[in-house]
Amino acid sequence: MNSRTTNYILISLLLLAVYGKGLFQDSIHVHDVDQARSSIIKVGNIFSLGCLLSIFLFAGKVSGITFKFNRENWVMNGFYAFMFLSAAISLNPIISVSKFFQLLILIYAARTVFNHAESAENILIPYRNIVLIFSISCLLFPDSQVGSFIAQNRIAGNLLLYIPPNEMAELVLFSLAVSTFLFYKRKQTLVDAINIIVGILVIFGTKSRFAYLIVALIVFLYLITNIKRFAILFFVGCIVILYAVSQTDFIDVYILRDGDTSKLFELTGRVKYWLFALENIDLKSLFIGHGFYYGSRFYLPGVDSHFAYKSNLDNTYLEILFNSGIISLILFILVLTKMFRISLKRGYDKMLFISFIMIISIKSLIGPSIVKETISLVFFFLTYHFCRPLGRHKTNSVARYKQV
Repeated sequence: MNSRTTNYILISLLLLAVYGKGLFQDSIHVHDVDQARSSIIKVGNIFSLGCLLSIFLFAGKVSGITFKFNRENWVMNGFYAFMFLSAAISLNPIISVSKFFQLLILIYAARTVFNHAESAENILIPYRNIVLIFSISCLLFPDSQVGSFIAQNRIAGNLLLYIPPNEMAELVLFSLAVSTFLFYKRKQTLVDAINIIVGILVIFGTKSRFAYLIVALIVFLYLITNIKRFAILFFVGCIVILYAVSQTDFIDVYILRDGDTSKLFELTGRVKYWLFALENIDLKSLFIGHGFYYGSRFYLPGVDSHFAYKSNLDNTYLEILFNSGIISLILFILVLTKMFRISLKRGYDKMLFISFIMIISIKSLIGPSIVKETISLVFFFLTYHFCRPLGRHKTNSVARYKQV
């Protein structure tokens, strides 16, 4: 089996491991205790684990975390160590430690895929193509998630996979960033043009305000890099947006959520949960947390009934603080900062990696991100894995990103 085909299989297995559980899940508004008792959820977990183990089988090796506390990776390994410590001393170490090791298996699988691919472009081009096929399928099947956005204005159903709106948008955003980068570097292809158009339609269907913001920031990022090349496109885009806003109910439906301004300022109820979670952080939990995974999913529901059907805090930074303590949070922020600084030193694909970090950082404000099995986690480690300074080496040509 040639390397290109193997790359496609490995990336597909990784995506199925991340999102495959949705095939066996009817609703995200189910408490984890209820999910743990559900046999269909257990089948979904087994399916996800099977996909991860298949990655090691196809790759023929296991490439995990390098536990060497040197200058290059002491921050990341310290982050792992504090998460494990919080899991081991949590109120329910069995749940916390088991979830931590599930996370490690996913990290090992992702690193195995990255090492097999050997370069970022060998991951990103197949990923773009896989997501493009998935996105087109969503639009073609009327009963699929995004295919029903005209009638329901949000993702619904699970014909293909059950993915919450922001996560669906995020899945497409990384693919969209790749195509935008290739256009920016004058490697325009029909595949990228279709990917951008379909990606925008899918993101529109998710009704994700986070995604609208990211698309605007990605365009702005490339605009300020070379304003001459994007000036006309930016001007035309502004005219189209202004016309759409003035002639339609876009703001009421997609920004204010049917005219309800309270949902905008409360971030669809997230602020209320964040404030309550902060009230439940005492001096002890401030340093060691309530337990990796355990705190926000099992501790809070026992404290207040409002969390009975809330599976996470919808904020990665607060999730890490509440579950693993402030030191883990500081280390996580340091890792993001380090990746951003290194990305600035990269060569031809600097803006692409900055786009990835931007997507991860902003998604972390309104979602569980890397503390839950989402595409954020995969791209967080992909960015960390490939985000190395290239200043001391010969700058690579964009031609390395071969179109497939």
